Amino acid sequence: MDIDLTCKYGGLELRSPIIVGACNITTHEPSCIGLVTAGAGAIVLQPIFEEQVGCWNEKQGFEQLSSAIADPLLESEMDMEIEPGNHKCECNCADDYLESIHRLSSHLPIPVLASMNGRLGGNWVDFAKEVQFAGAAGVELHLHQNHCQWEPQKIEDSILKTAKEITNAIQIPLFLKLDHSFTNISHFAKRLSSIADGIVLFGQSPSVDIDLKNLRLGTVWGSSKINSITDSLLSIILTREFCPDISIAANGGIDSSEDLLKAMIAGADVVMVASAIYKNGASAVGTMLEGMIRFMEVHHLTSIEELRNLLPSSLDASAERDGYVHAISNQWGKCQTETSPWGTRVSR
Repeated sequence: MDIDLTCKYGGLELRSPIIVGACNITTHEPSCIGLVTAGAGAIVLQPIFEEQVGCWNEKQGFEQLSSAIADPLLESEMDMEIEPGNHKCECNCADDYLESIHRLSSHLPIPVLASMNGRLGGNWVDFAKEVQFAGAAGVELHLHQNHCQWEPQKIEDSILKTAKEITNAIQIPLFLKLDHSFTNISHFAKRLSSIADGIVLFGQSPSVDIDLKNLRLGTVWGSSKINSITDSLLSIILTREFCPDISIAANGGIDSSEDLLKAMIAGADVVMVASAIYKNGASAVGTMLEGMIRFMEVHHLTSIEELRNLLPSSLDASAERDGYVHAISNQWGKCQTETSPWGTRVSR
């Protein structure tokens, strides 16, 4: 049986649905060649950060803040925070990034996407133009926001305005990477569908921790947990149902063929993989694709589109609630406990 693994992601034609997610592996050309050989459909370069682009803007004589910021309080904060002089970064970081795009896009037979990471505001437009000129097949934009300070509507409006500014300035696809903490992903995707080409569900951010010895706040960063794609499946399903026209990339916790299949059946057009490659090398890509092919053979599927049509019936709200109540009720009183160093019993 001939199985066609080709798929589309925001207008990009990919030979397989596995995209190597933004990580420093993608800056190493020999590693990228190995990933191409293993069957990757595209790669996303490690992120270029707002602070580095700020240095580049200053060097080029470009404006630092865009008109996306309408709140004077927010504007003053952003002006203070992203001023290049307040950060330790080399002014040639962005130039090196553009050179990496040019080199990899010239040598690799698969699309190379740029990744831009920052907060609301920031003038990304001029750099996005340079990214396109350097040969990037698309741009992934991950904007962070402080949810305590701004209303959800204002956050969404600012992100959409920034996305529109970039989309109007470039001819390559723009993909928005979103955080889990949006109030209503599917409705935001609907608003976004007329501006951007796709969304990535979801971006990973460091967790906040408290050092009890020194009473200091800190951050904890690590690779995605195995099988954590299950935390995103419902959001992918609902977004696909409510907004069928937007491309969706599943990201985070995709560690096996099973995770890949679940994400695709839920409605993702592609998946992004990074942690599995760190652990198992480029062969992780080939192993996932082989497992997907075996599944498709068993189910007599010949294309990715047929695979994505396997989604079971939509969740009924009352059935979902019944399942929740049943699961919690069965767990009540069955947790094992142990004593923490502070004498408190904690559930495990």
